[in-house]
Amino acid sequence: MLANPEAVEAAALGTQGFLRALRPGSIWVNSSTVNPSFARRMADEARDNGVRYLDAPVTGSKDAAERGELLFMVGGNAADLEVCRPLLSAMGERIIHIGPHGLGSG
Repeated sequence: MLANPEAVEAAALGTQGFLRALRPGSIWVNSSTVNPSFARRMADEARDNGVRYLDAPVTGSKDAAERGELLFMVGGNAADLEVCRPLLSAMGERIIHIGPHGLGSG
């Protein structure tokens, strides 16, 4: 979970960016604080690299995170969410599929 779009872009697409290192078919779950248009752009970047993408920002405090009580609002493919649901469930008590890419961040 990164604080802003600039941090996400640097981590994913920078000279040492992780996106190009992911195996084709992997799923990138972006739980960072970003806006919908940025989330859609990252979904496009992921797709161009053969990677699936979910924008899945959270609500909740640090204490809620420690207790596994975060709320995930997820944008992206519903089937990809189901693959990732066990991972997200370990961190959050509610996971809501909002719709296509960008809507989780909306």
